[in-house]
Amino acid sequence: MNGEFKYENDEDIFKKQVNLDDEEAKQEIKKIIPRSAKTKIGWCMCHHNAKAKNNWDLFVIFLALYNAVMIPFEFAFSPDYLESNYYWASDYIIDCIFFIDICITFRTTYINQKTGMEVSQKLKVAFWYVF
Repeated sequence: MNGEFKYENDEDIFKKQVNLDDEEAKQEIKKIIPRSAKTKIGWCMCHHNAKAKNNWDLFVIFLALYNAVMIPFEFAFSPDYLESNYYWASDYIIDCIFFIDICITFRTTYINQKTGMEVSQKLKVAFWYVF
């Protein structure tokens, strides 16, 4: 392993580097870890950089690109398939997904640019996205 050591977590690495016992290490780690990393968010909030949120954003971008192509196509050529119930149902579902995305966005944390802290208070998040 070329002299590399693998520790189970950052706490073990910190203890090995500064030779502290468990209690001293925990107190030092509390001082070092940023507050945003220690705070928990509410059950209906989503971290701004969560993997599921990023995947959702990619899905919504795909639907937006689909709309960007299909809406001009509909107006320019008026194809017959536009009158089918399947097309209108899929169009309605896509609109509902965009509405759900708005709701999810209002429940997504953000980083305060002045403090660098993650903001998860629901009212502050809502005002951030509205204004």
